Amino acid sequence: MGIGSRSRAPLALLSFVLLLPPGCARKSAVPRVFIAADASWHERAAASEIRRYLFLRTGELPEIREVRSFARVPARSVAVLEKGGSLSLGLDDAETAAKIAGLGPEDYWLKTLPRRSARTVLVAGGSGPAVLYGAYQLAEKLGVRFALEGDVVPDARVAAPELDLDETGRPLFPVRGIQPFHDFPEGPDWWNTDDYLAVIGQLPKLRMNFFGLQTYPENAPNAELTTWIGVRADIGEGREVLVSRGELVEIGGSFRMPDVMRMSGAVLREVGTTNKTHLRDYEEAVNEDFRNAAAAGVRLPPTLFVNGILFEGARTMQALQARVDSLL
Repeated sequence: MGIGSRSRAPLALLSFVLLLPPGCARKSAVPRVFIAADASWHERAAASEIRRYLFLRTGELPEIREVRSFARVPARSVAVLEKGGSLSLGLDDAETAAKIAGLGPEDYWLKTLPRRSARTVLVAGGSGPAVLYGAYQLAEKLGVRFALEGDVVPDARVAAPELDLDETGRPLFPVRGIQPFHDFPEGPDWWNTDDYLAVIGQLPKLRMNFFGLQTYPENAPNAELTTWIGVRADIGEGREVLVSRGELVEIGGSFRMPDVMRMSGAVLREVGTTNKTHLRDYEEAVNEDFRNAAAAGVRLPPTLFVNGILFEGARTMQALQARVDSLL
């Protein structure tokens, strides 16, 4: 055989390999991930995250496929679906359909369904965020762990797992999150856009749904809950200021709310209780004498927390602020 013939042999072999039908290729050991053709943003995000963590653990990248009904989801796969979505509505098993229909807004369900010769892992959620919670719980079943500073993925690769699951979960509290202080050595004052994205991106992995910032806006409402920015003359000697008892705290630098009021010359008037202050508490306190002697007014913080205690929600607080303003 001449030199020319020998050089053409590898090219001919390569051409033969490229022309092989897909069925002759080695099948991946990792399950494919299936979503509805009209999947929501959360369903697509959950499928992408499951795909990513399967790859990080096994070294093989699964496919994400779209189908128009659950009947088209094959065995040995992962199906991602949200309550009310087209895949959940197309379930042919009445018991499974009823279970998904009964999921609460933050409930997720991981379930291994026996189907034909193999099994399908179902990742279902009562809402979009709940689907994500289920996806991250599945990642933890693969050995991944999550922290605020990043993911912890074991170095050793594993074979595609055979999971036998039937687990329903939900977060313990309705509001869960972090409220970093700006001026701490590792606080947001030193963060750039990537830092914000990195921290906020970890919150759903930890089943958190709240991110708050302490603010000190100059000449603006909704300032830090125990901080007033201005000059002494803005309040005036002997004028009353209404303060919720839940805000009578001491903050960094030993600044105590009663002391600050006393130094300003204002009269501190307490309303409500240490864990909850209602609209009626302010209505009862805002009498004719207070209107005549009112200082700069009552300002409520935009945060969901007062000294770490859950208040009544952002919308309630906005309504409360508007009502107090109208009373003044």
